[in-house]
Amino acid sequence: MNAVLQFLQRWRAQTTTGCDFGGATVKLVTLKRVKDRYAVLGRGLVEVDWKGDEEVALQIVRNFFREQAAAKRIAINLVDPRLQVRRMDFPKMPERDLKMAIRWNLRDAIEGPLDKLQVAFTDIGPSGGERRTLMAYGVDGSIVQRRQDLAKKLGVRLVAIEPNVSALLAAFTLNIDTKDRCVAIVDLGYEYGHFMVVEQGVLVFVRYLSDLNLAQLASAMKPLAAAASEHWSVLHYLAEAGDNLNDAEREVLQSFHTQWLIEVQRSLDTYVSNRKAGASEVSQLYLCGGGAMLHSLPAVAAKNLGIETLVLNPFEQLVQEDGAPVVAGTDAPLFAVAVGLAIPQK
Repeated sequence: MNAVLQFLQRWRAQTTTGCDFGGATVKLVTLKRVKDRYAVLGRGLVEVDWKGDEEVALQIVRNFFREQAAAKRIAINLVDPRLQVRRMDFPKMPERDLKMAIRWNLRDAIEGPLDKLQVAFTDIGPSGGERRTLMAYGVDGSIVQRRQDLAKKLGVRLVAIEPNVSALLAAFTLNIDTKDRCVAIVDLGYEYGHFMVVEQGVLVFVRYLSDLNLAQLASAMKPLAAAASEHWSVLHYLAEAGDNLNDAEREVLQSFHTQWLIEVQRSLDTYVSNRKAGASEVSQLYLCGGGAMLHSLPAVAAKNLGIETLVLNPFEQLVQEDGAPVVAGTDAPLFAVAVGLAIPQK
């Protein structure tokens, strides 16, 4: 399988399954294009301990795929702190030369031989003219290869490998109209998080949240939440408990809120300091990933950041196979990356 062809390939067949491999779970969504809509043929989530016995974890995922009969062509996510995402500007040139220019610009940020660096890009500037403004992605080829090896071990037909940020963008722009608006997205997962800014449907800024993840919250809360036996269960416990927490639990959650606010404010400040003259201010903030299950977070964010904060429902514009609306459920934000991976596009 050719890694170059699979990395950030936005073509999808009419029916594709997006599979988001997270730190504690695997999320799966299968979509089929039906006229001008996308129908959900299947979705599911399974908890997986990747830090334990690898074969046990793989068998859990294999069984999960077998239960999801519609899952045939699989697009999987790539999330790694070594993945570089940068805005770049170049004169117009052939695509082969453009990719070489991206590799050259990323040579100091990514270790390894230049010819082993896998790169891809999406246009974020207006078409036409003598220059191209891009959001460029680069990662060492061995990281892409490990994703291919994972698919081989699972025995699935891999059709694409795509960074979380571009999959999130696909899910977000499908469900949210950003015309004449500038919005931010905070995707907080078990091990990783991202802050993104989208302006008029175009990704213009990305920051990796290296000092914030849900594993930190789960570790701090686990000794207190007697009803939760595993880390992932802690997050469900918090989601279901709402405001009904004891003083010790509330203190841990408030400490996490403070960490979260610091990271998001730092991201907003970085965006403001780097944005082009005339760029819009962020008017809304959308939450997705496991962090969006913390029902107190939108109110905390709105109060302290002064920005309207909402939870992203990636199923909002999707339908069931019979055309009926999708009943999202409280765990809907967890599936944002999987939905974006599955969107069939030519």
